[in-house]
Amino acid sequence: MMIRLFAAAAVACLSGPVFAQAGPGALFDRFDADGDGAVTYEEVQAWRTRFFTTADADENGFLTSEEMQAVRDQAAAAGAGGQRRGPRRGGRGGDPITRLDADGDGQLSRAEFVDAPFPALERFDRNEDGRLTRDELPGRPRG
Repeated sequence: MMIRLFAAAAVACLSGPVFAQAGPGALFDRFDADGDGAVTYEEVQAWRTRFFTTADADENGFLTSEEMQAVRDQAAAAGAGGQRRGPRRGGRGGDPITRLDADGDGQLSRAEFVDAPFPALERFDRNEDGRLTRDELPGRPRG
């Protein structure tokens, strides 16, 4: 059961931009490990590390498109809506392998995946304190 829930969260995160797939509130449910109402880059890295370990089925230290698809299929089977609905918008979405593969080898190393930027933090951290809070999310009043 835990693996299914983990896979469901993974699909929501990896299928495209966090906000477009699951809504801003899901960001905190997924990444705010200490429950303090803020998400840090370190919390995202910890989540990505756990995901990578789970998704790397052959334990070779790389994620392939096939391994990523297996996670999507598992989440869809668990009823997590792992299948995309319609075409992707913008340039930040798309396949995580294509988006994050810094060396162009067609797979993601642990470092490429875990250490990738967290665009939501960079974009919405209004006070630039390195912590993304619910008040800083899109649609929330400023101030």
